[in-house]
Amino acid sequence: MTDRSASGLRRSWLEHSAMRRDAARLAELLSAAGTADAARLGALGRWYACFAGAVRDHNRIENVIIYPALGERDPTFRDIEGALEGQHRLLADRLAVTRESVGALAAATAGRRWESEHREAVRAALALQGIVDAHTRNEEAVAFSRCRDAFTADEYEDLFRAGGRMVGERAAFLAGLWVLDPTPACAQSELLAAQPLRQRLTYHLATRPRCDRLARPTAPDSATGAHIRRCDMPTIPWRTTAEVTPDRNYLILASQLPLRSHRMIPRFLGLTLSVVRQLERTEGVVGYSLFAQPLKRTFWTLSAWTDQHALDAFVRTMPHLGVMGKLRPHMGPTRFTTWSVAGSALPVPWAEAVERVMGSSANPGRATS
Repeated sequence: MTDRSASGLRRSWLEHSAMRRDAARLAELLSAAGTADAARLGALGRWYACFAGAVRDHNRIENVIIYPALGERDPTFRDIEGALEGQHRLLADRLAVTRESVGALAAATAGRRWESEHREAVRAALALQGIVDAHTRNEEAVAFSRCRDAFTADEYEDLFRAGGRMVGERAAFLAGLWVLDPTPACAQSELLAAQPLRQRLTYHLATRPRCDRLARPTAPDSATGAHIRRCDMPTIPWRTTAEVTPDRNYLILASQLPLRSHRMIPRFLGLTLSVVRQLERTEGVVGYSLFAQPLKRTFWTLSAWTDQHALDAFVRTMPHLGVMGKLRPHMGPTRFTTWSVAGSALPVPWAEAVERVMGSSANPGRATS
């Protein structure tokens, strides 16, 4: 897409794609379920409640915000608007039916009704998959082209922000719609990039790991032994905070921060927010990224600086200084390393950063950022 509202429509298309993938995965998981999966089906039901709520909020934003605005800009859309809203009502009904079927299946694992409830749940999920697929593709065909012509990218983003305020934080990042399917990291980055930092961290620290475990029986096994798997993505993708000169050298800092207990993760999250806000207003920082592995109680940082003086000044300044003091009793042995790269090499790949941190040249001790 190269037209005026291309960036906003790209996000809408990614959301639709996520809905289609998750609806298909739901049907797959239910089809493979057995009577020994009571706990897993209960967890799947809880995930589905978030999924259904997010889809309803997505449709509500379209009904209340996007469609009326588009109808004002393009009167020809008014003839189509009613049909799309009708599809939304049909989808809402099917979401409710599927939720009941998933709940009944979880309750039937220990009884005689398993076979009948299993057939009904799979049938409901397949019907939902068909409706989600048909509606989203139809909407893309009849509404997206009109939005592209009617709105600039900024106008389309303003409509989405208005919708987010209307439905609240629950749907700020669509409740992790894509969590049951390994959406490519680049698509995840696009969906998450516009969301508040707290939502991005919550997604990677809680929502994604929980739902990854839920989908594991039908997901391909990942290679083990690597410190960061190839399919992983940073909790905070690389964010450039200052203009980069390609032929200038910059100081890179990478660190590994292990926690002693999972109970410290919520506090670590809150303290991290204050440090990230500090980074945003710090002179001398060129860019930064954070990678979280909550199940391993391990966090990795990567940042670029104009020089050592800028990094040292940041380390000695609050709130970073206070945060490290609060975390120190709760952290295991940390590792960190620094090196220089040309601006043309930024951002540094995470694979290289982790290799350097775990290499013999890294310094054991307490990381500085």
